[in-house]
Amino acid sequence: MDIENQRKLKSQITSGNTIDAIQELQQLEDLSMFMDGRTALGYAVSYNNIEVAKFLLKNGANPDLSEIKPDTFTPLMWAAEGNDLEMIQLLLEHGADVRRKNKYNNATALWKTVIPGSLEAAKLLVSAGANPFEEIAAGKSIYDAVKEINANEFVEYFESVKRGFEK
Repeated sequence: MDIENQRKLKSQITSGNTIDAIQELQQLEDLSMFMDGRTALGYAVSYNNIEVAKFLLKNGANPDLSEIKPDTFTPLMWAAEGNDLEMIQLLLEHGADVRRKNKYNNATALWKTVIPGSLEAAKLLVSAGANPFEEIAAGKSIYDAVKEINANEFVEYFESVKRGFEK
């Protein structure tokens, strides 16, 4: 696919032109190709285009590949940051790695729920195996970080599930 058609497809995905986007995607052999540094799934997730995301995942798109640099954010991290519970569930159903860290700053999908205050998204990720007590950076866990920033609803929730993460 040439650059002009990549930009057209990207525009269809990000503007919600789902029918045309899916028609274009059906013509492609590689659903994990990059357009301006991001996969079609990366764009679908970050622009909340659930129908395109469903199509891509159903047809074999990698649920952990979003950006050309493999050490940046995954589709699950984008969905978590956007508090998109339906997208999070879809990605998890298609095998997204709930504990994957990026190499840039060790962020996880669970960490991406904290800043926007997406407690429901955090609960969904924890129920899928995300560990708020696992060290993410400088010897600290997400639990430690939420205590430091006084994100009390996260602190209370993480304390309520702590027993399930004890060794």
